[in-house]
Amino acid sequence: MKLFALEFTMNSANIIWVLTFLVSIIFVLRFVGKKYKKNCWINKLNRILRKKHISLGVGLTIVSLLHGICAYIGIPYVSSTLTIFNFTGGIVGLIIFIWLCGSYVLRKKIKPNWMVWHRVLAIIFFITFVWHVVEEVPVIQEEEHQNISILQE
Repeated sequence: MKLFALEFTMNSANIIWVLTFLVSIIFVLRFVGKKYKKNCWINKLNRILRKKHISLGVGLTIVSLLHGICAYIGIPYVSSTLTIFNFTGGIVGLIIFIWLCGSYVLRKKIKPNWMVWHRVLAIIFFITFVWHVVEEVPVIQEEEHQNISILQE
C-alpha cells in the first residue's frame, strides 16, 4: 500500500501536468489565435480544446483528489521532514480549483461576471499549481532517493 500510494502520487503528478496544460492553454491560444485566420491550426486546436474543456476539468479534479489522498498516505513513509503543512500549495490549489469548478456550475446565478471570475480563478489556480510544484517536489525527490529501500520491504 505504501509503495502504491507513492507511485500513484508521482505518476498522477505527470497526468496533472498534462491536464493542467491542456485546460489552461486555451487561455493563451485565444489571444494568439486572434492574429490568424479561423482555419489556422491554432484556432482549430483551440476549438477542439474548448469542446473538451469541461471533460478535462472533471478529469483534473478527480486525479488531483486522488493525488492528494495518495500523497497524504505515501509521503510519511518516504520523507521524515514533510508534514501536512508542507502540502499548503496543493491544498490551497485544490480549494481554488473547486471554486473554479463552482464558478462554472453557478454561472447562471452569477450571470454577468461568471466568465471573469472563472478566468481570474484560473490564473490564481495556475499560480498555486506552480507554487505547489516548486514547494514540495524538490524535497520529495531528494528524500525519495535516500529512502527508497524502506518502501521495498
